[in-house]
Amino acid sequence: MLSQIKEDAYFLPEDKEKQLIVLDLTRHKRRIATQKQLAYLLFPEAQGVVEIKNLFRDNVKTNDLTISISLSMNLSTVEHSKDVGDILRHLNIGSGHKGAGAGVIQSKSKNEMLKAKEIVVKKIYEMFTSQ
Repeated sequence: MLSQIKEDAYFLPEDKEKQLIVLDLTRHKRRIATQKQLAYLLFPEAQGVVEIKNLFRDNVKTNDLTISISLSMNLSTVEHSKDVGDILRHLNIGSGHKGAGAGVIQSKSKNEMLKAKEIVVKKIYEMFTSQ
């Protein structure tokens, strides 16, 4: 699972401080089992992880995306203003609480899904860093 995370995890180019891990599983044709918290073993300095993957219905990959975000345990010992649930509610794609949240983005085509993924990940990063 760690080698899978190593292949699929990245940081946005503007994330010079490596605050938010993006774990993008959309390239896989089948459902991939991962524990996104393992990404902190590879990137212990990160404050959060965004996992983005396709939704499967009856074992068929769809163009819909599921997004889940969680904060690092490192933030549990320091004062911070991060609120993952608020980010997802503001983007109108899901909900959650301060430490974790999830949502769904529906897309009619693969091109629409790829564009939505790019836009949402950037917006999540911008909101995450501005909190």
